[in-house]
Amino acid sequence: MSFGPYSSPPVDPVAELPTDRSERAMSLRNALLAQCERRDGMDDKVYRFLRREFLTDPETSSLLPAFVRSAHDSRAMWAFLKELDPQWKPRRKFVMEQLAPLIDYLETGHLSGAAISPRAVAAESPRHEKSPGPPSSACPVDISKHHFDVAFSFPGEIRSLVSDIAAIVETSLGLGSTFFDNFYISQLARPSLDVLLQDIYLVRSSLVVVFIGSDYQKKDWCGIELRAIRDIIAKREHERVMFVRFDDGPVDGVFFVDGYVDARQNDAAEIARFIVERFQVLRDSAL
Repeated sequence: MSFGPYSSPPVDPVAELPTDRSERAMSLRNALLAQCERRDGMDDKVYRFLRREFLTDPETSSLLPAFVRSAHDSRAMWAFLKELDPQWKPRRKFVMEQLAPLIDYLETGHLSGAAISPRAVAAESPRHEKSPGPPSSACPVDISKHHFDVAFSFPGEIRSLVSDIAAIVETSLGLGSTFFDNFYISQLARPSLDVLLQDIYLVRSSLVVVFIGSDYQKKDWCGIELRAIRDIIAKREHERVMFVRFDDGPVDGVFFVDGYVDARQNDAAEIARFIVERFQVLRDSAL
């Protein structure tokens, strides 16, 4: 390609990024703040580059907010921000709060314990049983009595995906709206946990999202949860159950005529949007 005497080659926005890591984190924050106000406010190439850089660095990956890890490009990010709040000011406030821990760490080398929301860090531990994980939810609800808008049932092999989805759903619906086990680790450390879980899924959740596939079929805890879920289906309360399929493995009581969201074709932000949409329809129909 040739350029005339009065023209210059196009500038690569990635090449224009600062070299200092804290300033690069600020560049990511500023790009997100711009997109809070308009769909085309963020350069997609810059966003994908910075997201990948902080996500693949072991030092910063856990500090990258779940909503950034979930949104692979600017289109997915815009879909999340629109769902988060219809007004741009609350979106900007959310972005500032969520990116602060990463920026603080890169500037100072340390974080205060209160600087980061427990849902800004995804849970990476396997869920073979109800095992320890990251900090539980800061929402002071008693899960033996509280009614949840959405509850998740899933095998540990896809915990990272479900963690990202749960973080987005709880951000959209509000603190204490979502039952995801790692939000309530301290309260799940009790005898007769199976009875508590079945009560949450069967009685005290408006919508139960079930991540079905071969690993779900194999897990004992999933089997315990599925007994309550199948009882919901037996009562013909079909609107209360939402399937998300992560592979083609069979699950007892789930048949080819049952509809599902395909996790192989939709990312975490899109699945979270579907869940919030489904809950809102369920809620509105009950009014």
